[in-house]
Amino acid sequence: MSGKFGGSFERFMRLTADFKGIKYVPIEYKTEGPTRSVSIPQVMDFNVEGFIQPIQTEPVNVENMGTWRIGPVTVARGTQSTYVDHGMNWDNTGKVGYYRRFERP
Repeated sequence: MSGKFGGSFERFMRLTADFKGIKYVPIEYKTEGPTRSVSIPQVMDFNVEGFIQPIQTEPVNVENMGTWRIGPVTVARGTQSTYVDHGMNWDNTGKVGYYRRFERP
């Protein structure tokens, strides 16, 4: 996972100036209606809620993002977006966010 032996992580490590290490921790992911959340206990808590226009019933989607790697995404707002680890402390609560369907190959 460090990229020392090649593979996709090696390409990622070329973009990383200050590698902080690897931790193996439980990750909890939830989908409930237009809300998505992911959390790692005592590290991060990200929750977004899809933006629904007043006259609509479904969240706003953005398509044709200009790259095949990004399919349609749903526009969302961070209702809880915090991260605290490796000496960093972020709080992006209330800011724009996106989510999309996740599929494993």
